[in-house]
Amino acid sequence: ERGYTIPGGGLVPPEYEMPEDRPWREVSFQEPDPQHIESLGSWFGLARQVLEHLTQEIPEASEVRGWPHHFDLARLLRLGPGARSDQERSINLGFSPGDGSHAQPYFYVTPWPVPEVSEVPKLPHGGTWHLDGWVGAHLLAEHLLEAQDPERLVQEMMRRGLEISREWLGAG
Repeated sequence: ERGYTIPGGGLVPPEYEMPEDRPWREVSFQEPDPQHIESLGSWFGLARQVLEHLTQEIPEASEVRGWPHHFDLARLLRLGPGARSDQERSINLGFSPGDGSHAQPYFYVTPWPVPEVSEVPKLPHGGTWHLDGWVGAHLLAEHLLEAQDPERLVQEMMRRGLEISREWLGAG
């Protein structure tokens, strides 16, 4: 088994207060399976390593952030105004532990504003394009489970997704 540690010893949660009027206040949760917690921690550790390494090459990217409304870990690359001055262009580089789009962890690169695409270039290492509801390059966990160097595979897919996203947004 491969374990991933989070550089610096952990993630620092942002200052974020949960609203009092939410239904989760009345929900009881079952005790989580320790193996599931360890696996989830490993995926987030890998994501942190990938995002830290990738964005060393991209100094204008934001800090790695946890997004409580999606439970994603991501960095935002702001590109400035586009064709419409009211829409700032950006590219999000991130990781999701699974959501309504995919029932497994995945890494993604999403351009904003959403480009109109009719053809999508090939991505390396099993990466594919998500085009239903959002547009982005993504690499599902199933393609990484047996990999010798999953961090390298994710970085290469994300670099290619970033390159394509920049072209689509006119920020080549």
